Amino acid sequence: MAVPPGITLELNPTQYRQLILMSYLGAAVVQTARDELSSESETGESVELPAGLEEAADSAPDLLQLILSRAVSTPEVEQDEGGELVPGEELESLAVDCADVYGETVFWNRLAEGLAERDLGQLRAQNRPLPEEMEEAELLQNLMEMYLEEFAENGLDNIMIPLLDENEMSHPN
Repeated sequence: MAVPPGITLELNPTQYRQLILMSYLGAAVVQTARDELSSESETGESVELPAGLEEAADSAPDLLQLILSRAVSTPEVEQDEGGELVPGEELESLAVDCADVYGETVFWNRLAEGLAERDLGQLRAQNRPLPEEMEEAELLQNLMEMYLEEFAENGLDNIMIPLLDENEMSHPN
């Protein structure tokens, strides 16, 4: 299938505002992902960037500028001191709120998933049977839900990690 040389897209003002927000968030996500993966490689570890991430992160700023340039005379877009177009204050605030909620959700879900996988691994290592009529996937899901409920009620208050002794603190590896 041949890709047309240019694409015309008609959007109403609400759709365009959402496109700006999604583009801004998307650009931030791909650039942060690339930066995080690249910083890991600086520690000496070999990190291979996922296919397309480098290109997406490289092209995101220009694509965002193109999208923002179509709304320069609206409150959705402002120009910063360096002449770059940026989302207006309201959209910037909405993007920050959205990113915060997303980060918080990912944190709690990844923590619950990691703890549930750890617990399931301990059951396997001890050759303990699963609860009656329950498969691993169902047990894993139940454990995750249990942890998510605990976190909703108590946050990190009940998470206990053994304290490190003086030698472990000065030699993390």
